[in-house]
Amino acid sequence: YYPSLGMLGIGDDLFDDHVAHCLRTIDWIAEEHADPASPIYGMADPSNVGLVGHSLGGSVALVAGPQHPNVRTIVSLDAMWDQDD
Repeated sequence: YYPSLGMLGIGDDLFDDHVAHCLRTIDWIAEEHADPASPIYGMADPSNVGLVGHSLGGSVALVAGPQHPNVRTIVSLDAMWDQDD
């Protein structure tokens, strides 16, 4: 969940942080999947990841997905991102 906070644009200012967090979450799921003490042990397929996002989250998914080798699909709904550079 990556809120852009509407017209305030705070989410846009933190876009790179949102992408980095998304990538770290994928790695965390893989770690938890492999840890017998984890409640999600053996329940995930870390080699077959899908990302879904709406609005700014859709843009995060589009940018983060190609950066991680295990992302196989991206669903981006109403992606919206206006970065100057």
